[in-house]
Amino acid sequence: MSMGYSIRTDLYRYTVWVKWVGAINKPDWDATLYEELYCHQGDDGRNTDSFEYENLASDASLRGVKTALLQRVKKHFAS
Repeated sequence: MSMGYSIRTDLYRYTVWVKWVGAINKPDWDATLYEELYCHQGDDGRNTDSFEYENLASDASLRGVKTALLQRVKKHFAS
């Protein structure tokens, strides 16, 4: 089973899909299954979906962005 966690900033939407551990009802943050990273530069909120055609998660130049957003997601959803 998996669970997706997302965060949206002015420039990006990042989603990380991780293994869900039902026995303890928590995510396994060390078991990333898939990541999504979409650039929303210029998004005025009227057509948000049009900014999510290209998943940039594998772009090495955005590794720092992805890492920072993952840390924010973990901090927000940690219990």
